[in-house]
Amino acid sequence: MRIIAGTRRGRALFTGRAAGFRPTSDRVREAIFDVLAEEVAGRNVLDLFAGSGALGFEALSRGASSVLFVEKNRRVAAWIERNARELRFEAETRVASEDVLRFLKRPGGTEGRDLVFVDPPYGAGLVAPALEALAGSPRRMLTVLERDKREAAPPAGAPWRGASSYGDTVIEYFLIGGGQGETR
Repeated sequence: MRIIAGTRRGRALFTGRAAGFRPTSDRVREAIFDVLAEEVAGRNVLDLFAGSGALGFEALSRGASSVLFVEKNRRVAAWIERNARELRFEAETRVASEDVLRFLKRPGGTEGRDLVFVDPPYGAGLVAPALEALAGSPRRMLTVLERDKREAAPPAGAPWRGASSYGDTVIEYFLIGGGQGETR
């Protein structure tokens, strides 16, 4: 797996093996960032259910200011830290090795974040609880949801762009959280 574009284009991401680990394919990542285009630069990103960190590192390579990765599996979180070192993104990254829903319920969990990637394990029933927790955020955030096509997504915020399907994967874009203004 490699970074597709930006300052770290072509650089490899380390991934090992872990139960339930399903990295976002290059094709899907490229499609997501084609839609986001200029929306990434300068953003403070929250990468939930981060896995290898591919979405967050792609955002950094394309000009995001910072990424907070949240990944419950400590071994997988260590992959993110390794990738941050190898890509020389240590100053722009922070890794929280904890349960995503617990993290989102904590006061200030989403503070300062304006772009969110939500990519829960398929079939784990985490789409609805994660979106509901994000909806309670005081700040309006551009949110990208990657989910299994068999898992229904509840209405979440205001649609930002249409949904796209790639095999079993559906990508949806929302504006979620408090306020009605811009996300920057």
